[in-house]
Amino acid sequence: MKAINQVIVILVLILAQNISSQSEINILEIDAVLEPKFSNKSIKGKVNYFFKVKQKTDHVYLNAVEMNAELIKASSNNINLDVDNERIRILGDFEPNEVYEIAIQYYAEPGEALYFISTLDSYQIWTQGQGKDTSNWLPVNDDINDKMIFKIAYISPKDKKVIANGTLDSIGLNKKSNKVWHYDMEQPMSSYLLAFSMGDFVERNVIDKNLYYYLPQTDSSYFEPTFRYTEDIYDYFISKIGVDFPWMNYKQVAVKDFLYAGMENTSCTLFSDAFVVDSTGFNDRNYINVNAHEMAHQWFGNSVTAKNSKHHWLHEGFATYYALLAEKELFGEDYFYFRLYQTAKKLYDRSNKGKGEKVMSKGASSLTYYQAGAWALHYLNQKIGDKKFDKIVKAYLDQNAYGNVATSDFLKQVDQYSDIDTLSYKNKWLNQTAFQGDKALTILEKNETIKQLIKLESLRQVPFKEKQYQLNEVLDQPIDQFLGQEAVYQLPEPHSDEIISLYLKAFSADDLIVRQAISERLNEIPDELLSNYESLLDDDSYKTKEQAFLNLWINVPDKRKIYLDKYKNLRGFKDYNIRTLWLTLAIATQDYQAENTSEFLNELVDYTSPKRRFQTRQNAFNYLYQLQVANGQIVKNLIQACKHHNWRFKNYARRLFEKYMKLDKFTSLLDTISLDKADKALIDKLGER
Repeated sequence: MKAINQVIVILVLILAQNISSQSEINILEIDAVLEPKFSNKSIKGKVNYFFKVKQKTDHVYLNAVEMNAELIKASSNNINLDVDNERIRILGDFEPNEVYEIAIQYYAEPGEALYFISTLDSYQIWTQGQGKDTSNWLPVNDDINDKMIFKIAYISPKDKKVIANGTLDSIGLNKKSNKVWHYDMEQPMSSYLLAFSMGDFVERNVIDKNLYYYLPQTDSSYFEPTFRYTEDIYDYFISKIGVDFPWMNYKQVAVKDFLYAGMENTSCTLFSDAFVVDSTGFNDRNYINVNAHEMAHQWFGNSVTAKNSKHHWLHEGFATYYALLAEKELFGEDYFYFRLYQTAKKLYDRSNKGKGEKVMSKGASSLTYYQAGAWALHYLNQKIGDKKFDKIVKAYLDQNAYGNVATSDFLKQVDQYSDIDTLSYKNKWLNQTAFQGDKALTILEKNETIKQLIKLESLRQVPFKEKQYQLNEVLDQPIDQFLGQEAVYQLPEPHSDEIISLYLKAFSADDLIVRQAISERLNEIPDELLSNYESLLDDDSYKTKEQAFLNLWINVPDKRKIYLDKYKNLRGFKDYNIRTLWLTLAIATQDYQAENTSEFLNELVDYTSPKRRFQTRQNAFNYLYQLQVANGQIVKNLIQACKHHNWRFKNYARRLFEKYMKLDKFTSLLDTISLDKADKALIDKLGER
């Protein structure tokens, strides 16, 4: 037993040595030439590393997931590589304070972090390395505290554009007549923020501010509504934060089937093309909050980076709060406090259920890091005032620029520029699981609109007769957007003249949000309100149009063809929300263009194709299931969707597949389709659930 224990101790020591060695490397600079290939979903490259070690050692590591790699140059003859499925071990006699250089070449077919996306007429390649995923496509040190300068050249086909971190120094041609895009960073950054995108992108720019916008070529008419207010947000941040933009330029690229709303890669944000909108779509689904959030990260998270996830709120809390401040500048104080109120309710509800989390903790939820973090900052701002708060933030950023921080680094500035009790603040707002609901309420009620909204919401369970006067008063002109919306949601179905009169008052509101609430609230449409409800079809909102169209089709069967004719050429958002609904209702409407029914069905099936956006595919799959339609193409596309890289869409597809499996005609189709072993295994697994 003693011998076994000794062996265990030795193994633990070896493991501890290997783990600690990861942090021993300090990469100063990475120079690389990288070539991604869409044809086999691969990437290869030649990479030069300049690094130091923190103490004398005989090995250091690079993170490298399932890569083939070999050494092609080294500054010392005794340096060698040992490669496994997770790391590249660099062997040698390394001394501190000496700069070493090695060059390697590698090849990988990444399973994640580098995505190869088919589009209708071409393809895109883009990265998403948040956390520690960049090492799936480039050998790097994944340690967030190791910041380095990147100089990377990307090789692309002549007809493709590459957008990446840093300054585009030059575009050249190699011997194979491919383009070579040379991007350089001047300041060090963490490897998880390394990014590039390749595709058929069109550029617009604001040269005097070094702002660059990129959309897919097919979306070139959407620049203005998509990037509306970007310059205003940029100018506001520089003024409010008091620190110049930390990087040489700022690029934003819309990509297909992105995993999140956006990702704040250093100087190169990638975001979902679901936010690419026309002027009507802007009213429902604009990019403003995501835009401001990712831009704020260029200071909070990218320049000043948390040492570990315990301090992750320093990224997300700040970015969330400053995005709200930017929206306050654009849309006013009522909007700002309404957004804070909505998040406070979620935090308070979660806290009351015993599910609250410390803001300063590892592995907390997004609600905690983002919203509770923002609330902690807003409380501090309210407590000490804007002038002191701005001084604190400026000093915090200036003193820690391009470095790594803990919460104590921020609180040190709070101590210096204010008389607030930072220990009490930290304990209550950062280290307590319970949300400070009472303090939040006191702050919120300073805004008169929110104060009235809270009173109005307290009437939700009160019978209509007992609150009729209050609802009537709220719906008097001019109708406040936030109060009017809540009043509409509290209206019962219109079964009396008194209720109908209140709906008529709400219809008269010159406000898209209040009218949208009506489109959602009314399930039955009485004759007295029909013409008013039909007017919603012309509102400048795709959400309202979609809901009103469906509701009218259900409620007024005699006029279905009229409604279908009105919307026959309307697409809606980029997810084709109205077009896919229109096709479904056209198919379901007896005698409506019967000769085109098969054509309509084929179009709806086509929207499930992998070349379509996953949001469009989800809409089409939903409607096809409601129509109880199944054919070989639907089955193949659904199986592919069950393997999609976007986990939300993948989970949706798997749940739908299980529903489809209950249909005899669907299961019989599976026997007629050629499937590989992986697909068969997936089907068997889903069939067992």
